[in-house]
Amino acid sequence: MLKRSGSLAIAIIAFVTLAAGSAYAQTGKCQGAKMKAAGKKAGCLLKVHSKAAAKALPLDTTKITGCETKFSNAFTKAESKPPCATTGDAGAIESKVDRFADEVAAELALSPPSKCQGGKLKSAGKLGSCLLGVEAKGIAKSLPPDATKLATCKTKFSAGFTKAETAGDCGPATGDTAVIQAKLVALEDDVACELDAGPACACGTPDPAFLSFTTSLGTGNCGSTVNDSGSPLLSLGCNNLYTGGGSAAVPPSTVPDYGNTLTRTSCCRSKFLTLSVATSTDTGSNRNCSNTGCLYGPPLPITSVTSVCVINTVAQPAAGYAYCDTGSETLDIPLTSNVYLTFDLFPQTGGMDHCVGGNNSGAVCTDNTPCTGGGFCSTGTQPCPICAGDGLCHGGPNNGNGCTPGTLLVMGPQWPTSQDCPPGPPDGFFVGSLPIPYLLTTGTATKTSVNQPSQNRVFCGFCSDPMSATFKNPAVACASDAECAGLTGCPGVSDPCTACKQRSGGAFMTGGGARTITENGVPAGPIATGGAPASQTLASVFCVPPTFNGSIDSSGDLPGPGAASLQGQIQLLVLPPTTTTTTTSSTTTTT
Repeated sequence: MLKRSGSLAIAIIAFVTLAAGSAYAQTGKCQGAKMKAAGKKAGCLLKVHSKAAAKALPLDTTKITGCETKFSNAFTKAESKPPCATTGDAGAIESKVDRFADEVAAELALSPPSKCQGGKLKSAGKLGSCLLGVEAKGIAKSLPPDATKLATCKTKFSAGFTKAETAGDCGPATGDTAVIQAKLVALEDDVACELDAGPACACGTPDPAFLSFTTSLGTGNCGSTVNDSGSPLLSLGCNNLYTGGGSAAVPPSTVPDYGNTLTRTSCCRSKFLTLSVATSTDTGSNRNCSNTGCLYGPPLPITSVTSVCVINTVAQPAAGYAYCDTGSETLDIPLTSNVYLTFDLFPQTGGMDHCVGGNNSGAVCTDNTPCTGGGFCSTGTQPCPICAGDGLCHGGPNNGNGCTPGTLLVMGPQWPTSQDCPPGPPDGFFVGSLPIPYLLTTGTATKTSVNQPSQNRVFCGFCSDPMSATFKNPAVACASDAECAGLTGCPGVSDPCTACKQRSGGAFMTGGGARTITENGVPAGPIATGGAPASQTLASVFCVPPTFNGSIDSSGDLPGPGAASLQGQIQLLVLPPTTTTTTTSSTTTTT
Protein backbone atom coordinates (compact mmCIF):
# COMPACT_ATOMS: atom_id res chain seq x y z
CA MET A 1 0.00 0.00 0.00
CA LEU A 2 2.82 2.38 0.83
CA LYS A 3 4.56 1.49 -2.41
CA ARG A 4 1.39 2.18 -4.33
CA SER A 5 0.91 5.51 -2.53
CA GLY A 6 4.52 6.40 -3.24
CA SER A 7 4.09 5.53 -6.90
CA LEU A 8 0.91 7.58 -7.06
CA ALA A 9 2.66 10.56 -5.45
CA ILE A 10 5.51 10.34 -7.94
CA ALA A 11 3.01 10.13 -10.78
CA ILE A 12 1.17 13.20 -9.50
CA ILE A 13 4.42 15.15 -9.17
CA ALA A 14 5.40 14.11 -12.67
CA PHE A 15 2.00 15.20 -14.02
CA VAL A 16 2.18 18.56 -12.28
CA THR A 17 5.69 19.11 -13.60
CA LEU A 18 4.60 18.30 -17.15
CA ALA A 19 1.57 20.57 -16.78
CA ALA A 20 3.76 23.43 -15.61
CA GLY A 21 5.97 22.99 -18.63
CA SER A 22 3.17 22.36 -21.12
CA ALA A 23 3.17 26.00 -22.23
CA TYR A 24 6.83 25.64 -23.12
CA ALA A 25 7.93 24.02 -26.35
CA GLN A 26 9.72 20.66 -26.22
CA THR A 27 12.99 22.33 -27.13
CA GLY A 28 15.70 20.20 -25.53
CA LYS A 29 19.41 20.45 -24.94
CA CYS A 30 20.28 21.98 -28.32
CA GLN A 31 18.14 25.06 -27.73
CA GLY A 32 19.33 25.29 -24.14
CA ALA A 33 22.93 25.34 -25.33
CA LYS A 34 22.11 28.12 -27.80
CA MET A 35 20.48 30.19 -25.08
CA LYS A 36 23.50 29.69 -22.83
CA ALA A 37 25.83 30.75 -25.67
CA ALA A 38 23.81 33.92 -26.21
CA GLY A 39 24.03 34.76 -22.51
CA LYS A 40 27.76 34.20 -22.46
CA LYS A 41 28.25 36.47 -25.46
CA ALA A 42 26.20 39.25 -23.84
CA GLY A 43 28.35 38.92 -20.73
CA CYS A 44 31.54 38.81 -22.77
CA LEU A 45 30.75 41.93 -24.82
CA LEU A 46 29.74 44.00 -21.80
CA LYS A 47 32.84 42.83 -19.93
CA VAL A 48 34.99 44.22 -22.78
CA HIS A 49 33.04 47.49 -22.59
CA SER A 50 33.51 47.46 -18.81
CA LYS A 51 37.29 47.16 -18.95
CA ALA A 52 37.53 49.90 -21.58
CA ALA A 53 35.40 52.26 -19.51
CA ALA A 54 37.18 51.57 -16.22
CA LYS A 55 40.58 52.30 -17.80
CA ALA A 56 39.37 55.04 -20.20
CA LEU A 57 40.69 53.08 -23.18
CA PRO A 58 39.23 52.21 -26.59
CA LEU A 59 37.40 48.89 -26.93
CA ASP A 60 39.74 45.93 -27.37
CA THR A 61 38.66 44.68 -30.81
CA THR A 62 40.66 41.48 -30.37
CA LYS A 63 38.57 40.59 -27.34
CA ILE A 64 35.36 41.49 -29.19
CA THR A 65 36.42 39.04 -31.90
CA GLY A 66 37.07 36.48 -29.19
CA CYS A 67 33.49 36.88 -27.91
CA GLU A 68 32.20 36.34 -31.45
CA THR A 69 34.36 33.26 -32.01
CA LYS A 70 33.26 31.62 -28.76
CA PHE A 71 29.61 32.26 -29.64
CA SER A 72 30.01 30.81 -33.13
CA ASN A 73 31.77 27.71 -31.83
CA ALA A 74 29.10 27.15 -29.18
CA PHE A 75 26.31 27.37 -31.77
CA THR A 76 28.09 25.00 -34.13
CA LYS A 77 28.58 22.53 -31.28
CA ALA A 78 24.91 22.80 -30.26
CA GLU A 79 23.64 22.11 -33.79
CA SER A 80 26.01 19.16 -34.18
CA LYS A 81 23.95 17.33 -31.56
CA PRO A 82 20.38 17.23 -32.90
CA PRO A 83 17.49 17.36 -32.52
CA CYS A 84 17.27 21.16 -32.63
CA ALA A 85 13.90 22.89 -32.69
CA THR A 86 15.43 25.63 -34.84
CA THR A 87 18.54 25.71 -37.03
CA GLY A 88 20.44 28.35 -38.97
CA ASP A 89 19.54 31.05 -36.44
CA ALA A 90 23.02 31.97 -35.23
CA GLY A 91 23.04 35.25 -37.18
CA ALA A 92 19.61 36.33 -35.96
CA ILE A 93 20.40 35.62 -32.32
CA GLU A 94 23.86 37.15 -32.47
CA SER A 95 22.42 40.37 -33.94
CA LYS A 96 19.94 40.55 -31.05
CA VAL A 97 22.73 40.15 -28.49
CA ASP A 98 24.90 42.74 -30.23
CA ARG A 99 22.04 45.25 -30.42
CA PHE A 100 21.19 44.89 -26.74
CA ALA A 101 24.86 45.15 -25.73
CA ASP A 102 25.20 48.35 -27.78
CA GLU A 103 22.02 49.78 -26.24
CA VAL A 104 23.22 49.07 -22.70
CA ALA A 105 26.67 50.49 -23.42
CA ALA A 106 25.12 53.65 -24.91
CA GLU A 107 22.71 54.02 -21.99
CA LEU A 108 25.59 53.82 -19.49
CA ALA A 109 28.06 55.91 -21.50
CA LEU A 110 29.94 58.64 -19.64
CA SER A 111 32.51 61.08 -20.94
CA PRO A 112 35.14 60.74 -19.78
CA PRO A 113 34.64 57.03 -18.99
CA SER A 114 34.83 56.06 -15.33
CA LYS A 115 35.12 53.19 -12.86
CA CYS A 116 31.44 53.65 -12.03
CA GLN A 117 30.54 53.11 -15.69
CA GLY A 118 32.86 50.11 -15.85
CA GLY A 119 31.29 48.56 -12.74
CA LYS A 120 27.78 49.01 -14.09
CA LEU A 121 28.68 47.50 -17.46
CA LYS A 122 30.25 44.52 -15.71
CA SER A 123 27.13 44.01 -13.58
CA ALA A 124 24.91 44.30 -16.66
CA GLY A 125 26.97 41.66 -18.44
CA LYS A 126 26.68 39.32 -15.48
CA LEU A 127 22.91 39.84 -15.38
CA GLY A 128 22.54 39.03 -19.07
CA SER A 129 24.61 35.88 -18.71
CA CYS A 130 22.76 34.86 -15.54
CA LEU A 131 19.23 35.39 -16.90
CA LEU A 132 19.91 33.54 -20.13
CA GLY A 133 21.75 30.82 -18.22
CA VAL A 134 18.69 30.17 -16.03
CA GLU A 135 16.48 30.16 -19.14
CA ALA A 136 18.92 27.72 -20.78
CA LYS A 137 18.54 25.19 -17.97
CA GLY A 138 14.75 25.36 -18.21
CA ILE A 139 14.78 25.13 -22.00
CA ALA A 140 17.01 22.07 -21.91
CA LYS A 141 14.32 20.33 -19.83
CA SER A 142 11.34 21.94 -21.63
CA LEU A 143 10.38 23.69 -18.40
CA PRO A 144 9.85 27.29 -17.36
CA PRO A 145 12.90 29.06 -15.95
CA ASP A 146 13.42 28.79 -12.20
CA ALA A 147 11.76 31.98 -10.86
CA THR A 148 13.85 31.92 -7.68
CA LYS A 149 17.09 31.81 -9.63
CA LEU A 150 15.92 34.60 -11.95
CA ALA A 151 15.20 36.72 -8.86
CA THR A 152 18.67 35.94 -7.52
CA CYS A 153 20.22 37.15 -10.81
CA LYS A 154 18.42 40.46 -10.40
CA THR A 155 19.34 40.83 -6.74
CA LYS A 156 23.04 40.38 -7.53
CA PHE A 157 22.73 42.85 -10.40
CA SER A 158 21.12 45.47 -8.17
CA ALA A 159 23.85 45.01 -5.56
CA GLY A 160 26.51 45.40 -8.25
CA PHE A 161 24.95 48.66 -9.46
CA THR A 162 24.73 50.00 -5.92
CA LYS A 163 28.39 49.17 -5.34
CA ALA A 164 29.42 50.81 -8.63
CA GLU A 165 27.73 54.05 -7.63
CA THR A 166 29.87 54.24 -4.47
CA ALA A 167 32.90 54.88 -6.71
CA GLY A 168 31.89 58.54 -6.71
CA ASP A 169 32.61 59.15 -10.39
CA CYS A 170 29.16 58.42 -11.81
CA GLY A 171 28.35 62.07 -12.45
CA PRO A 172 24.64 62.39 -13.28
CA ALA A 173 24.39 58.72 -14.30
CA THR A 174 22.67 57.32 -11.23
CA GLY A 175 19.34 55.68 -10.54
CA ASP A 176 19.34 53.72 -13.80
CA THR A 177 19.16 50.20 -12.34
CA ALA A 178 15.57 49.54 -13.45
CA VAL A 179 16.17 50.83 -16.99
CA ILE A 180 19.17 48.56 -17.60
CA GLN A 181 17.51 45.56 -15.94
CA ALA A 182 14.48 45.97 -18.20
CA LYS A 183 16.71 45.92 -21.29
CA LEU A 184 18.34 42.66 -20.24
CA VAL A 185 15.02 41.03 -19.33
CA ALA A 186 13.89 41.97 -22.84
CA LEU A 187 17.03 40.29 -24.24
CA GLU A 188 16.08 37.16 -22.30
CA ASP A 189 12.59 37.25 -23.84
CA ASP A 190 13.89 38.06 -27.32
CA VAL A 191 16.36 35.18 -27.51
CA ALA A 192 13.92 32.70 -25.93
CA CYS A 193 11.29 33.77 -28.45
CA GLU A 194 13.69 33.27 -31.37
CA LEU A 195 14.46 29.78 -30.06
CA ASP A 196 10.73 28.98 -29.91
CA ALA A 197 11.02 28.23 -26.20
CA GLY A 198 7.50 29.33 -25.17
CA PRO A 199 5.22 30.15 -23.50
CA ALA A 200 2.64 30.69 -26.23
CA CYS A 201 1.68 34.13 -27.50
CA ALA A 202 -0.87 35.96 -25.35
CA CYS A 203 -1.33 39.15 -27.39
CA GLY A 204 -4.69 38.35 -28.93
CA THR A 205 -6.25 35.88 -31.33
CA PRO A 206 -4.93 35.24 -33.89
CA ASP A 207 -1.31 36.09 -33.13
CA PRO A 208 -0.44 39.58 -34.41
CA ALA A 209 1.66 39.87 -37.57
CA PHE A 210 2.30 43.63 -37.67
CA LEU A 211 2.63 46.58 -35.32
CA SER A 212 1.39 49.86 -36.80
CA PHE A 213 2.25 53.34 -35.51
CA THR A 214 0.70 56.48 -37.02
CA THR A 215 1.62 59.98 -35.91
CA SER A 216 -1.13 62.35 -34.79
CA LEU A 217 -1.25 66.02 -33.86
CA GLY A 218 0.91 66.83 -30.85
CA THR A 219 -0.45 68.48 -27.73
CA GLY A 220 1.38 69.71 -24.63
CA ASN A 221 5.03 69.25 -23.73
CA CYS A 222 6.93 65.97 -23.82
CA GLY A 223 10.35 67.01 -22.56
CA SER A 224 12.74 69.72 -21.45
CA THR A 225 16.29 70.96 -21.27
CA VAL A 226 17.78 71.89 -17.88
CA ASN A 227 20.95 73.58 -16.69
CA ASP A 228 23.58 72.40 -14.21
CA SER A 229 21.33 73.02 -11.22
CA GLY A 230 18.38 71.23 -12.80
CA SER A 231 16.45 74.42 -13.50
CA PRO A 232 14.41 74.28 -16.73
CA LEU A 233 15.63 76.21 -19.74
CA LEU A 234 13.23 75.10 -22.47
CA SER A 235 10.08 72.99 -22.60
CA LEU A 236 10.07 70.60 -25.56
CA GLY A 237 6.69 70.46 -27.27
CA CYS A 238 5.20 67.12 -28.26
CA ASN A 239 5.51 66.20 -31.95
CA ASN A 240 8.25 68.75 -32.43
CA LEU A 241 11.78 68.21 -33.73
CA TYR A 242 14.59 70.19 -32.10
CA THR A 243 18.13 70.34 -33.53
CA GLY A 244 21.39 72.14 -33.01
CA GLY A 245 23.56 73.58 -30.27
CA GLY A 246 22.95 76.51 -27.96
CA SER A 247 23.44 79.07 -30.75
CA ALA A 248 21.02 77.46 -33.21
CA ALA A 249 18.80 79.86 -35.12
CA VAL A 250 16.33 77.17 -36.18
CA PRO A 251 12.94 77.03 -34.43
CA PRO A 252 11.40 73.63 -33.67
CA SER A 253 9.92 71.83 -36.66
CA THR A 254 6.51 70.19 -36.53
CA VAL A 255 6.44 66.41 -36.87
CA PRO A 256 3.58 65.88 -39.35
CA ASP A 257 0.56 63.77 -38.61
CA TYR A 258 -0.49 60.72 -40.66
CA GLY A 259 3.03 59.31 -40.90
CA ASN A 260 2.60 55.55 -40.71
CA THR A 261 5.31 52.96 -40.05
CA LEU A 262 4.79 49.20 -39.92
CA THR A 263 7.06 46.60 -38.37
CA ARG A 264 6.56 42.87 -38.34
CA THR A 265 5.87 41.14 -35.04
CA SER A 266 8.11 38.30 -36.11
CA CYS A 267 7.92 36.46 -32.80
CA CYS A 268 5.61 36.42 -29.80
CA ARG A 269 6.31 34.95 -26.37
CA SER A 270 3.52 35.44 -23.85
CA LYS A 271 3.24 39.27 -23.73
CA PHE A 272 6.58 39.89 -25.48
CA LEU A 273 6.79 40.81 -29.17
CA THR A 274 9.91 40.86 -31.35
CA LEU A 275 9.73 43.74 -33.82
CA SER A 276 11.53 43.29 -37.13
CA VAL A 277 11.65 44.79 -40.57
CA ALA A 278 8.53 45.04 -42.73
CA THR A 279 9.43 45.28 -46.41
CA SER A 280 7.53 47.21 -49.08
CA THR A 281 6.31 43.82 -50.31
CA ASP A 282 4.85 43.16 -46.86
CA THR A 283 3.10 46.53 -46.66
CA GLY A 284 2.32 47.20 -50.33
CA SER A 285 4.16 50.54 -50.27
CA ASN A 286 7.58 52.00 -49.62
CA ARG A 287 5.94 54.83 -47.65
CA ASN A 288 5.09 52.80 -44.54
CA CYS A 289 7.64 49.96 -44.53
CA SER A 290 10.66 49.78 -42.21
CA ASN A 291 13.38 48.37 -44.47
CA THR A 292 16.46 50.10 -45.85
CA GLY A 293 15.38 52.75 -48.35
CA CYS A 294 11.76 53.00 -47.17
CA LEU A 295 10.43 56.54 -46.87
CA TYR A 296 9.88 57.70 -43.29
CA GLY A 297 7.03 60.18 -43.15
CA PRO A 298 6.22 62.96 -45.64
CA PRO A 299 8.81 65.61 -46.62
CA LEU A 300 9.83 67.68 -43.58
CA PRO A 301 10.14 71.47 -43.94
CA ILE A 302 12.68 73.14 -41.61
CA THR A 303 12.50 76.92 -41.67
CA SER A 304 15.33 79.33 -40.88
CA VAL A 305 17.42 81.86 -42.77
CA THR A 306 18.60 78.84 -44.75
CA SER A 307 15.37 76.83 -44.98
CA VAL A 308 15.66 73.23 -46.08
CA CYS A 309 13.38 70.37 -47.08
CA VAL A 310 14.31 66.97 -45.67
CA ILE A 311 13.40 63.56 -47.07
CA ASN A 312 13.91 60.92 -44.38
CA THR A 313 14.50 57.31 -45.36
CA VAL A 314 15.21 54.21 -43.29
CA ALA A 315 18.97 53.63 -43.17
CA GLN A 316 18.94 49.99 -42.03
CA PRO A 317 16.29 47.39 -41.17
CA ALA A 318 14.27 48.30 -38.09
CA ALA A 319 14.56 46.08 -35.02
CA GLY A 320 13.16 46.21 -31.52
CA TYR A 321 10.59 44.82 -29.13
CA ALA A 322 7.28 45.57 -27.45
CA TYR A 323 5.13 44.26 -24.60
CA CYS A 324 1.42 43.97 -25.35
CA ASP A 325 0.35 44.04 -21.69
CA THR A 326 1.80 47.53 -21.18
CA GLY A 327 1.94 48.86 -24.73
CA SER A 328 5.62 49.70 -24.23
CA GLU A 329 8.00 49.71 -27.18
CA THR A 330 11.65 50.17 -28.10
CA LEU A 331 12.43 50.49 -31.81
CA ASP A 332 15.85 51.07 -33.37
CA ILE A 333 15.18 52.58 -36.80
CA PRO A 334 18.24 54.59 -37.94
CA LEU A 335 17.44 57.19 -40.59
CA THR A 336 19.16 58.90 -43.48
CA SER A 337 18.11 62.55 -43.70
CA ASN A 338 18.48 63.78 -47.28
CA VAL A 339 18.78 67.56 -47.10
CA TYR A 340 17.76 69.95 -49.89
CA LEU A 341 18.60 73.64 -49.60
CA THR A 342 15.48 75.38 -50.93
CA PHE A 343 15.03 78.65 -48.98
CA ASP A 344 11.47 79.81 -49.86
CA LEU A 345 9.91 78.24 -52.95
CA PHE A 346 7.28 80.99 -53.22
CA PRO A 347 8.90 84.32 -52.27
CA GLN A 348 7.04 87.59 -52.31
CA THR A 349 6.82 89.60 -55.52
CA GLY A 350 6.89 93.34 -55.12
CA GLY A 351 6.69 92.91 -51.38
CA MET A 352 3.38 91.06 -51.65
CA ASP A 353 2.27 87.45 -51.28
CA HIS A 354 0.23 85.85 -54.04
CA CYS A 355 -2.13 82.94 -54.55
CA VAL A 356 -0.50 79.80 -55.94
CA GLY A 357 -2.56 77.22 -57.83
CA GLY A 358 -6.34 76.96 -57.84
CA ASN A 359 -8.38 79.23 -60.13
CA ASN A 360 -7.16 82.59 -58.80
CA SER A 361 -3.42 82.11 -59.13
CA GLY A 362 -1.41 85.32 -58.89
CA ALA A 363 -3.97 87.27 -56.87
CA VAL A 364 -2.53 89.31 -54.02
CA CYS A 365 -3.31 87.67 -50.66
CA THR A 366 -2.57 87.69 -46.95
CA ASP A 367 -4.27 84.35 -46.27
CA ASN A 368 -5.94 81.55 -48.24
CA THR A 369 -9.36 83.24 -48.49
CA PRO A 370 -9.00 84.66 -52.03
CA CYS A 371 -7.12 81.58 -53.26
CA THR A 372 -10.18 79.75 -54.53
CA GLY A 373 -10.24 76.43 -56.33
CA GLY A 374 -7.79 74.76 -53.97
CA GLY A 375 -4.98 77.30 -54.19
CA PHE A 376 -2.96 78.65 -51.26
CA CYS A 377 -1.40 81.94 -50.26
CA SER A 378 2.38 82.15 -50.35
CA THR A 379 2.52 83.87 -46.98
CA GLY A 380 5.24 82.53 -44.71
CA THR A 381 7.99 80.21 -45.90
CA GLN A 382 7.51 77.02 -47.91
CA PRO A 383 10.81 75.08 -48.07
CA CYS A 384 9.09 71.94 -49.44
CA PRO A 385 6.82 71.67 -52.47
CA ILE A 386 3.14 71.91 -51.52
CA CYS A 387 0.43 69.38 -52.40
CA ALA A 388 -2.37 71.92 -52.57
CA GLY A 389 -6.13 71.59 -52.44
CA ASP A 390 -6.25 71.58 -56.25
CA GLY A 391 -4.64 68.13 -56.14
CA LEU A 392 -1.42 69.30 -57.79
CA CYS A 393 2.22 69.63 -56.78
CA HIS A 394 3.49 73.20 -56.61
CA GLY A 395 7.28 73.50 -56.73
CA GLY A 396 9.99 70.95 -57.25
CA PRO A 397 10.62 68.54 -60.13
CA ASN A 398 7.02 67.23 -60.06
CA ASN A 399 5.46 70.71 -60.33
CA GLY A 400 2.00 70.40 -61.90
CA ASN A 401 1.71 66.65 -61.34
CA GLY A 402 -1.17 65.13 -59.39
CA CYS A 403 -0.62 64.40 -55.71
CA THR A 404 -2.16 63.08 -52.52
CA PRO A 405 -1.38 65.02 -49.30
CA GLY A 406 0.93 63.20 -46.91
CA THR A 407 -0.60 65.00 -43.93
CA LEU A 408 -4.21 65.57 -42.90
CA LEU A 409 -4.44 67.80 -39.83
CA VAL A 410 -1.19 69.71 -39.31
CA MET A 411 -1.64 73.42 -40.02
CA GLY A 412 0.66 76.18 -41.25
CA PRO A 413 2.02 77.64 -44.49
CA GLN A 414 4.52 74.79 -44.90
CA TRP A 415 1.79 72.15 -45.26
CA PRO A 416 0.61 69.83 -46.64
CA THR A 417 3.65 68.16 -48.13
CA SER A 418 3.61 64.87 -50.02
CA GLN A 419 6.06 62.27 -51.24
CA ASP A 420 4.35 62.80 -54.59
CA CYS A 421 6.00 66.24 -54.55
CA PRO A 422 9.71 65.76 -53.74
CA PRO A 423 12.16 68.67 -53.48
CA GLY A 424 14.94 69.25 -55.98
CA PRO A 425 15.88 71.19 -59.12
CA PRO A 426 14.83 73.58 -60.43
CA ASP A 427 13.73 74.66 -56.94
CA GLY A 428 16.71 74.09 -54.69
CA PHE A 429 19.54 71.57 -54.67
CA PHE A 430 20.68 68.51 -52.79
CA VAL A 431 23.19 69.26 -50.02
CA GLY A 432 23.93 65.83 -48.59
CA SER A 433 22.74 62.90 -46.51
CA LEU A 434 23.01 62.84 -42.72
CA PRO A 435 23.06 59.59 -40.72
CA ILE A 436 20.65 59.92 -37.79
CA PRO A 437 20.76 57.27 -35.02
CA TYR A 438 17.05 57.07 -34.19
CA LEU A 439 16.25 54.91 -31.18
CA LEU A 440 12.61 55.36 -30.19
CA THR A 441 11.24 54.41 -26.78
CA THR A 442 8.08 54.72 -24.73
CA GLY A 443 10.40 55.19 -21.76
CA THR A 444 12.58 58.21 -21.09
CA ALA A 445 15.20 59.28 -23.62
CA THR A 446 17.91 61.51 -22.18
CA LYS A 447 21.35 62.86 -23.00
CA THR A 448 23.67 64.72 -20.63
CA SER A 449 26.41 66.99 -21.93
CA VAL A 450 30.02 66.87 -20.77
CA ASN A 451 32.80 69.40 -20.50
CA GLN A 452 35.61 68.76 -22.96
CA PRO A 453 39.02 70.49 -22.87
CA SER A 454 38.11 72.76 -25.78
CA GLN A 455 34.37 73.22 -25.10
CA ASN A 456 31.86 72.95 -22.26
CA ARG A 457 28.47 71.21 -22.41
CA VAL A 458 29.12 68.96 -25.37
CA PHE A 459 26.19 66.65 -26.14
CA CYS A 460 27.47 65.33 -29.47
CA GLY A 461 31.19 65.30 -30.01
CA PHE A 462 32.80 65.25 -33.47
CA CYS A 463 36.51 65.55 -34.24
CA SER A 464 37.31 69.17 -35.05
CA ASP A 465 39.95 71.85 -35.30
CA PRO A 466 40.57 72.94 -31.67
CA MET A 467 40.41 76.64 -32.61
CA SER A 468 37.53 76.81 -35.09
CA ALA A 469 34.24 75.25 -36.19
CA THR A 470 35.91 73.15 -38.88
CA PHE A 471 35.12 69.44 -38.59
CA LYS A 472 36.73 66.32 -39.98
CA ASN A 473 35.08 65.40 -43.29
CA PRO A 474 33.60 62.75 -43.38
CA ALA A 475 32.38 63.39 -39.84
CA VAL A 476 34.03 61.37 -37.05
CA ALA A 477 31.95 61.00 -33.87
CA CYS A 478 33.88 60.96 -30.60
CA ALA A 479 33.46 60.83 -26.84
CA SER A 480 36.78 62.44 -25.91
CA ASP A 481 39.82 64.16 -27.42
CA ALA A 482 41.68 60.86 -27.16
CA GLU A 483 39.50 59.45 -29.94
CA CYS A 484 40.59 62.30 -32.23
CA ALA A 485 44.32 62.01 -31.53
CA GLY A 486 46.45 62.30 -34.65
CA LEU A 487 43.58 63.23 -36.99
CA THR A 488 44.23 65.98 -39.53
CA GLY A 489 42.37 67.64 -42.39
CA CYS A 490 40.55 70.52 -40.65
CA PRO A 491 40.58 71.89 -43.28
CA GLY A 492 44.11 71.52 -44.67
CA VAL A 493 45.91 68.20 -45.00
CA SER A 494 48.15 68.96 -42.01
CA ASP A 495 45.65 70.98 -39.94
CA PRO A 496 44.65 69.22 -36.69
CA CYS A 497 41.23 67.64 -36.03
CA THR A 498 42.12 66.74 -32.46
CA ALA A 499 39.31 68.36 -30.44
CA CYS A 500 36.09 66.52 -29.59
CA LYS A 501 33.27 69.06 -29.65
CA GLN A 502 30.10 70.27 -31.37
CA ARG A 503 29.75 73.57 -33.21
CA SER A 504 28.82 75.41 -29.99
CA GLY A 505 28.01 74.09 -26.54
CA GLY A 506 24.51 73.59 -25.20
CA ALA A 507 21.28 72.86 -27.07
CA PHE A 508 18.35 74.33 -28.97
CA MET A 509 18.70 78.12 -28.99
CA THR A 510 19.17 78.32 -25.21
CA GLY A 511 22.76 79.52 -25.26
CA GLY A 512 25.49 77.36 -23.78
CA GLY A 513 23.74 76.53 -20.54
CA ALA A 514 21.94 73.26 -21.31
CA ARG A 515 23.29 70.28 -19.38
CA THR A 516 20.61 67.63 -19.93
CA ILE A 517 18.00 66.97 -22.62
CA THR A 518 15.03 64.75 -21.77
CA GLU A 519 12.15 63.50 -23.91
CA ASN A 520 9.43 61.39 -22.27
CA GLY A 521 7.64 58.55 -24.01
CA VAL A 522 4.33 57.12 -22.84
CA PRO A 523 3.26 53.44 -23.19
CA ALA A 524 -0.13 52.74 -24.76
CA GLY A 525 -1.46 50.38 -22.10
CA PRO A 526 -2.75 46.90 -23.02
CA ILE A 527 -3.06 46.20 -26.75
CA ALA A 528 -4.20 43.06 -28.59
CA THR A 529 -4.68 41.82 -32.13
CA GLY A 530 -7.47 43.68 -33.88
CA GLY A 531 -8.05 46.04 -30.97
CA ALA A 532 -8.80 49.72 -31.45
CA PRO A 533 -5.81 52.05 -31.98
CA ALA A 534 -4.33 53.20 -28.66
CA SER A 535 -2.50 56.43 -27.90
CA GLN A 536 1.26 56.14 -27.46
CA THR A 537 4.21 58.53 -27.33
CA LEU A 538 7.66 57.61 -28.63
CA ALA A 539 10.73 59.64 -27.69
CA SER A 540 14.30 59.96 -28.94
CA VAL A 541 17.38 62.08 -28.24
CA PHE A 542 20.18 61.78 -30.79
CA CYS A 543 23.10 63.49 -32.52
CA VAL A 544 23.02 65.40 -35.81
CA PRO A 545 26.33 65.50 -37.71
CA PRO A 546 27.52 68.47 -39.79
CA THR A 547 26.17 68.89 -43.32
CA PHE A 548 29.43 70.59 -44.38
CA ASN A 549 27.33 73.33 -45.98
CA GLY A 550 28.55 76.50 -44.27
CA SER A 551 25.22 78.33 -44.31
CA ILE A 552 23.16 75.41 -43.01
CA ASP A 553 25.66 74.44 -40.31
CA SER A 554 26.00 78.05 -39.16
CA SER A 555 22.26 78.76 -38.81
CA GLY A 556 21.47 75.27 -37.55
CA ASP A 557 24.48 75.21 -35.21
CA LEU A 558 25.53 71.78 -36.44
CA PRO A 559 26.87 69.37 -35.43
CA GLY A 560 24.80 69.24 -32.28
CA PRO A 561 22.04 67.37 -30.48
CA GLY A 562 18.56 66.51 -31.72
CA ALA A 563 15.39 65.54 -29.89
CA ALA A 564 11.93 64.45 -30.98
CA SER A 565 8.72 63.09 -29.54
CA LEU A 566 6.03 61.33 -31.56
CA GLN A 567 2.47 61.22 -30.26
CA GLY A 568 0.36 58.80 -32.24
CA GLN A 569 -1.73 55.66 -32.43
CA ILE A 570 -0.43 52.10 -32.09
CA GLN A 571 -2.26 48.96 -33.19
CA LEU A 572 -1.55 45.23 -33.54
CA LEU A 573 -2.70 43.85 -36.90
CA VAL A 574 -3.02 40.51 -38.65
CA LEU A 575 -2.73 42.15 -42.09
CA PRO A 576 -1.23 45.52 -43.07
CA PRO A 577 -3.60 48.33 -44.09
CA THR A 578 -4.62 48.26 -47.74
CA THR A 579 -2.63 50.73 -49.84
CA THR A 580 -2.01 51.32 -53.53
CA THR A 581 0.72 53.93 -53.20
CA THR A 582 4.02 53.26 -54.95
CA THR A 583 7.19 55.25 -55.31
CA THR A 584 10.07 55.18 -57.77
CA SER A 585 13.53 56.60 -57.21
CA SER A 586 12.85 59.84 -59.06
CA THR A 587 9.11 60.46 -59.13
CA THR A 588 6.11 59.48 -57.10
CA THR A 589 2.76 58.33 -58.39
CA THR A 590 -0.52 57.20 -56.94
CA THR A 591 -2.37 54.43 -58.73
